[in-house]
Amino acid sequence: MIDTNNFFTADDLGYGDIGCFGNNSINTPNIDSLADNGLKLTHHLTAAAVCTPSRAALLTGRYPVRTGMESSNRNKVFFFVAASGGLPEREITIAKALKKKNYNTAIIGKWHLGNDCNRKGDACHHPLNHGFDYFYGLPLSNFKDLGSDNESVITTYTPNFFSYFTLLPILGMTLSLYLFKNHRFLSVFLGIILIVIPIIIVMFLLNLKTINGILMENTEVIEQPLRLKGLTQRFVKKAFQFLEKQSTGKSPFFLYIPFVHVHTALFCSDKFSGKSKHGRYGDNIEEMDWAIGQIMEKVQSLGLRNNTFVYFSSDNGGHIEEVGADGQREGGHNGILRGGKTMGGFEGGIRVPSIISWPGTALKGEIHHTTSQMEFFPKIRN
Repeated sequence: MIDTNNFFTADDLGYGDIGCFGNNSINTPNIDSLADNGLKLTHHLTAAAVCTPSRAALLTGRYPVRTGMESSNRNKVFFFVAASGGLPEREITIAKALKKKNYNTAIIGKWHLGNDCNRKGDACHHPLNHGFDYFYGLPLSNFKDLGSDNESVITTYTPNFFSYFTLLPILGMTLSLYLFKNHRFLSVFLGIILIVIPIIIVMFLLNLKTINGILMENTEVIEQPLRLKGLTQRFVKKAFQFLEKQSTGKSPFFLYIPFVHVHTALFCSDKFSGKSKHGRYGDNIEEMDWAIGQIMEKVQSLGLRNNTFVYFSSDNGGHIEEVGADGQREGGHNGILRGGKTMGGFEGGIRVPSIISWPGTALKGEIHHTTSQMEFFPKIRN
């Protein structure tokens, strides 16, 4: 028998967003099925209330501060593909540990734990350098800038950002003209500081969709800018290909699928658009649920289900403050829990809906005492 492990993680999914955790208005039959035939972890905690540090903790079993993947600053995630930071090469991930047990490993979805170090293409933080044999997905994340409504994560942090940077060139031009006759050097200097540099910064930020919108297969960029629509379907297709290939071999395997849903920018195919009672956000959850159902049906059809350990969770709580350009709510619902994404001091930020499903075992029912995502690494490693 082939031993298999399937990890599904949602992005910014709220505690109260799926049926088996109390939601009766968003259809999640496939996730609910995992709970009906498995074990609900009702008090399951992430190591952080935002994605980069929590994902590092899940894969390493270590607090993110110990791996350098936590920050005391407001920004705790990577905002640029070209950033030199990332999960250190020395860290042992679940994938690295399983490789020592002859597992074939793959990640299909969002990484967001760094890419290159000192030069383009060195891939020191890339998934392939952390124990994964195959990678298809986003090295970064699907920030608002990648959507089609002209929103930006920059303006979310600083709503008047572009207004400020528009005023700087006007001020610089006024001062430069005033000083040009008697203080030419100062005039040119102010022109560079207050006109040229702000324009370069604004142009850079206006092109983040192209700069950061990257889809990779292994270390090759196969799409830039990234097309979000249909991305979930492509994830499913790649998962099928990996599963089919592994089912013909004799090695155990580990398939990690960190979905892009339901992080903003929200997106989904026409099949799910406008179908949910909860607008774009609900559509995204239902598309993710469909994807999980498709993959689990494939596992079943290949005769692997009875020997497959399945884990479903979220990287952090729902982003309760997220609103779209048209005023539509685009963040999750954390049920009775207070707080949400980025709020590590409240349960809504770190307590996430989680399920374990493993047919033929005693893992059924509910566990109500506190459990952690970091517990999986030592259990799988041993």
